[in-house]
Amino acid sequence: MISQCPKCQYERQVWDNKTHPEVCPQCGIVYRKWLAKQAAEEAATSASSTSSSNRSSPHEQGAKTQQQAEYCQPKTKNRLLDFFSH
Repeated sequence: MISQCPKCQYERQVWDNKTHPEVCPQCGIVYRKWLAKQAAEEAATSASSTSSSNRSSPHEQGAKTQQQAEYCQPKTKNRLLDFFSH
């Protein structure tokens, strides 16, 4: 079990036992998924730095950043809004 969130640096407390041990109670990321995504990004960064011909445009980089932000956000709020809007 991870005791400190790799994204927001939150230290798990004794009262956080109600939250699944693989989920950060502070920011809501799933540790395993977030760490895998970071490792994939690092691998892609190191691979792209060796070949300068495969660089993405600033527009594509912005789209990737938005996708990353959406990936790491908890989905609970959207589900509640969908539930109550019908």
